[in-house]
Amino acid sequence: MTRLILLLLFVELHFAGLSQNFNRPAPNSSGQYEFVKIDTSVQNKYYLHTPFPILSTGSNFLYLIDEDGYIAWWSEHLKKFFDFKYHPEQNEYLFTRKETNGPSTYHFEMDNSFNIIDSIKSVNGADGDIHEFQIFPNGNRCILTSKDSIMDLSAVLINGTFGTANTSVIASIIQEFNP
Repeated sequence: MTRLILLLLFVELHFAGLSQNFNRPAPNSSGQYEFVKIDTSVQNKYYLHTPFPILSTGSNFLYLIDEDGYIAWWSEHLKKFFDFKYHPEQNEYLFTRKETNGPSTYHFEMDNSFNIIDSIKSVNGADGDIHEFQIFPNGNRCILTSKDSIMDLSAVLINGTFGTANTSVIASIIQEFNP
């Protein structure tokens, strides 16, 4: 009887080691998530996702999730990712990456094999924003930036009160780059 149990245990362990694992790969620190498919007619589609870690200062991911909620592709870096999207006219993926320790923001383009092919950083003293990296039909790239300035608003009436001579003003700036 003991030999039969050992033989069955050996066979089970042997086939378990050879059997296919249906669990798809995922990064260890990706955390748990719940995927609810509302539209069952959706087929052969993918969802692009950049979870926003509110309290975390560690890793951040770009995710490509398939129609069944499984992570099909991911990229992990010690940087903050934002605004992950697909640009069908160029057949490219776009995303924004903010440096963890500094104000630098970069906007990246990836080909359909997820290789980085180009990047843009704001110019002229403007700080890059994490939103809105667009490619126009003429091939130009557009990013949203901001810039702090000190302005004299002492002659300007704001909510019934005149401003001060040294008012800090944050302006949103759109920067456009040609290819």
